[in-house]
Amino acid sequence: MKKWMIGMISVAVIAGYIMFSEMLKEENTSDLAVTESFRHIDDLATRSPIVIVGKVSSAPKPFTHQSVTFFESHIQVQRVYRDVNGQLKSADTITLLQNDMEEDPLVKRGENVLLYLQKYEGPVMEDAYRIVGL
Repeated sequence: MKKWMIGMISVAVIAGYIMFSEMLKEENTSDLAVTESFRHIDDLATRSPIVIVGKVSSAPKPFTHQSVTFFESHIQVQRVYRDVNGQLKSADTITLLQNDMEEDPLVKRGENVLLYLQKYEGPVMEDAYRIVGL
């Protein structure tokens, strides 16, 4: 009887492991978890590779990628406070990629914004930036 129970538990554990590992292998193309929460502005500033002030030059334009709605906006960089790679300059225009979520509220055309950013790397868009946190 004990051998039978141990065998059944072993089969259940192995099946659970296989199912869990398959879930981890699936590519997460929605990229919904885009921002982090920070307790202090200093934490946000030090964890952000890019900090800029800019003016939103275009209204967020929606598009869909694999059934998820994203928004593309253009930001005219006015001042670069931090850029660890040194690629951005004042007067550059960057593309901001967003989801319309509480953690990532959409920017508005004409708005001056202070943005804590990182370069976006993923399947949704090339040459774009994401907000690091709020």
